[in-house]
Amino acid sequence: MRILEKVINRVKTTQNSIILIRYIMLAIILVLLIFDLFFGIYNFTNLQPTIYFLIGITFRIAIALFVIYLSLQANSVLLNKNKAAKFLDQYNNDKADTFQNAIELMEDDKNNSDFLTLIFQKADRKAEEQIYKPVNKSIITLLPVFFLIVLGSITRRLISLP
Repeated sequence: MRILEKVINRVKTTQNSIILIRYIMLAIILVLLIFDLFFGIYNFTNLQPTIYFLIGITFRIAIALFVIYLSLQANSVLLNKNKAAKFLDQYNNDKADTFQNAIELMEDDKNNSDFLTLIFQKADRKAEEQIYKPVNKSIITLLPVFFLIVLGSITRRLISLP
């Protein structure tokens, strides 16, 4: 395995982990908000038990649909090798698209020439020098909201204990 492939796989793994953590946090936020909404409806209204049952089923269906939507959305955003190479080229502001070209040419087994070996050597040299810091802005912006909702949900449950 080339150095280039190792770097691309490392970038792909870290970015996909960040993406999955973000979508898991969104799903937890959604579930907690819907539970808190049901709790508010249950405590502050005086409805018949059948209506609470129907509201509960509606919320469960909504949770299931939102989780399915979030999982499909996360799946469409996950990086493959080509997307990871493009991501690295954009991260490095590389106008020549060195990583992306090398990955595309590597997948094409028909070409074996001196020109391709030069491209691969250049990409391997760049990969050796590559310093990559994961881009986790999406998680950092979501963390305060996540912790506030989790903390609010926990305090609401503690306050409502008999």
